[in-house]
Amino acid sequence: MLYDKKNRRLTSTAVSWNKPFHFRCRSYINFQQLASPFPSDVQIVGNLPLHYSSYTPEGCGEVRDNYILFSEAIIFAIDYINNMTNILPNVKIGYDIVDTCSVPNRFIHQMDILYSRGLKDSDIERKNYIGGVGFPFSSGVESLAHYSYSKRIPTVSISATSSVFSDKKSYPYFMRMVPSNKEETLTIVGVLEYLSIHRVGIVYSDDAYGSDLTKSVLTFAQEKSITVAYMLRMEDSYVENTEILNYLVDKFIIGYNRDVEAVVSLTQSHHMKVILQRLHDIQFKDVFWIGCDTWLAGIEVEFYERNIDVMSNAILIAFENNLSEKFIKYLREKPSLLDQNPFVKMLIAKQNNCTFEENEITKIHCNQVLDFKNMFPVVHPHGETHIIDAVIAIAHGLDTFIRHHCPLLDFCAEARRHIDELTETIQKKTLMGIDGDRIYFDSKGDGKNIFQIMQIDPTQPSFNRKVRFYPCVTISSKQIII
Repeated sequence: MLYDKKNRRLTSTAVSWNKPFHFRCRSYINFQQLASPFPSDVQIVGNLPLHYSSYTPEGCGEVRDNYILFSEAIIFAIDYINNMTNILPNVKIGYDIVDTCSVPNRFIHQMDILYSRGLKDSDIERKNYIGGVGFPFSSGVESLAHYSYSKRIPTVSISATSSVFSDKKSYPYFMRMVPSNKEETLTIVGVLEYLSIHRVGIVYSDDAYGSDLTKSVLTFAQEKSITVAYMLRMEDSYVENTEILNYLVDKFIIGYNRDVEAVVSLTQSHHMKVILQRLHDIQFKDVFWIGCDTWLAGIEVEFYERNIDVMSNAILIAFENNLSEKFIKYLREKPSLLDQNPFVKMLIAKQNNCTFEENEITKIHCNQVLDFKNMFPVVHPHGETHIIDAVIAIAHGLDTFIRHHCPLLDFCAEARRHIDELTETIQKKTLMGIDGDRIYFDSKGDGKNIFQIMQIDPTQPSFNRKVRFYPCVTISSKQIII
């Protein structure tokens, strides 16, 4: 709560540019949360950045288009598991999906509230959390992984790749659906070798993801006699400061362009967007990019369409991720989709420039323009299968775990006492995902190391995304197969 100098409570929106106050204030503000509408025996929590961060009391900015469908993917996966007859016959799984607004500490604060609610109010039954899914950014996972350590429950990330999380002594309950940065690095260097590129520039984000990946790239590039002409470090402050950003882009990316054969992008998506926007504004189209998965996961299709002139010379190295037809069918046929998920309503309203509010007469009502066969005309599903399979992995591991500890196949007291064994159970179990593909975790909790090489192509749309698979190329950390 904020007060003016006369100690009167403020009712209007207030903004602070003082960062210590900014983060401290925002952590105590309740934010939108999506909870299962039915009683359940155990809960899976979803950690998702459904909004960008912003200098507002809530800390939430614009909707992050490409992450909204992840929330519905969790709901779909829980529904899928609860309707299966061969696992968890006497256990129903529920969900709590928390929108972090791209600020990890908000999730920790909200989870503390959820954990302690039953202790404070005797009328509220305390929830049994048995795992968490989502956690897409390496920069936010470290504190969250330590948080799951304190609760002894598995945390399954869909895209955090920092190699430090492979250390099982420090992160015994952490798993991920993707490989570590080391495997991604071998693929990046393999692509450079295959394309006979020997001199590059590097742009990287100054966070756990970018710094760790850059160190690995430098090590392996040196072994392959690939020279790095320059390294441009991107910080969050540059996104807001166009003067600094323009100077750096002009000096390094443009200034060195004739001296390098490619620029390797190891950045978060919001850092890459401002760079590309600068190049578009001055119509500099001659940069050949080698990009990573953040180009697909975090950059909206609308941005591609507006800036395709400076992005068409790009090869992207993305995690293997096939779109689940079962999930798409579910989205089109679910009658209560709009009623149960407010985040999906936000996305539809944004994409169609419409409103669900009856009192907003300046905009057309969304029900008049909504096409359930193409609800998200400029959103590219990417990673939903990973989060669905993460839920399935936890559920199957829990089934094995309960059968070992609970004779009545319920979530018994013995299972609660030994919940720290669930992570190991999941890692050792042979699992099949939503589309019949194997869900794989190695002894370090890392996912399978298969990547897709993609090329941005404005003439070949794939689910309304202007990309296509690079013809007949699959690259793993071991070899290049043509």
